[in-house]
Amino acid sequence: MEDKKINPNTKYTILFLITSVVFLGMFIFPNISLASTISASSSGSIFAGDTAIIDVYLNTENQTINSIDGSILLRDENGGNFEVKDISLVNSAFTMWPRKPSLEDDYKIYFVGGVPGGVKSDRALLFRVIVKINQSGTFTIKPNGLLAYVNDGLGTEVKIIKDSSSISVGESKGEPKDLWLETISNDNVPPEPFTIKIIQDENLFDGRRFAYFETTDSSSGIDYYEIREGSNPSVRTGTSYVIISEEKKVELIVTAHDKAGNFRVATLNKKDPINWISVLVSVLVIFVGVKIVKIIRRRRRKNA
Repeated sequence: MEDKKINPNTKYTILFLITSVVFLGMFIFPNISLASTISASSSGSIFAGDTAIIDVYLNTENQTINSIDGSILLRDENGGNFEVKDISLVNSAFTMWPRKPSLEDDYKIYFVGGVPGGVKSDRALLFRVIVKINQSGTFTIKPNGLLAYVNDGLGTEVKIIKDSSSISVGESKGEPKDLWLETISNDNVPPEPFTIKIIQDENLFDGRRFAYFETTDSSSGIDYYEIREGSNPSVRTGTSYVIISEEKKVELIVTAHDKAGNFRVATLNKKDPINWISVLVSVLVIFVGVKIVKIIRRRRRKNA
């Protein structure tokens, strides 16, 4: 793929500007609108000791929401006898995460998410919380200062009014189940194919060239990316990487790993390896062809 310098009309700059407008609008135009609700549920019954997958949903209440900002609180009636193992964005309705859901203080998940054009749904998946709950009782998820924003160009605020969602945890029944481990164990499909794009914009990374890449994984989710530039060592990165080389043409190899250990590789300006088998076959064909031509010529001379 050719190295190219983009201008403000390209989709990458537009995407950057849209994101900036969306999140600046939250603070510049703090209009109050109607309310939305948060809910949470598990795919099946949970018993003490199980590692469960809890889905957190947003009901936009017939409004088109393009961003959400705040946190949720995780509680149980046993003084915090649970452990958050992971947070998954697989199949989330939100595609842009200025701040991906992250756990703080052992019981609070912060996040800032957005989706260009907005989403209108009574059950828009935000993310999944993978949690091991060690005792029976009631496990709750409660919004904490959460605000959503309408896709109206004004950053109109939408308060989240739902108090909490309660999930019942039964007494232990034999060997604990780990639904997340089952999901990962059954995932043998690599992430989706993707491409690497070289971008340069004066508004990003001090005008330096950077590589942009992103893919999805429909089962266990993307765990991390690795990138190697030329002969430099591989480094872990997010979905962008500032290029070191000053050369116009740069060689990049990006590997996307999912949480099950599957991976997908994308390359840019990488020379294809020499297929020595094909080379040997070609040489052999040429050699045999030359021999055949010589034999035919000899026979023609004898018959002349």
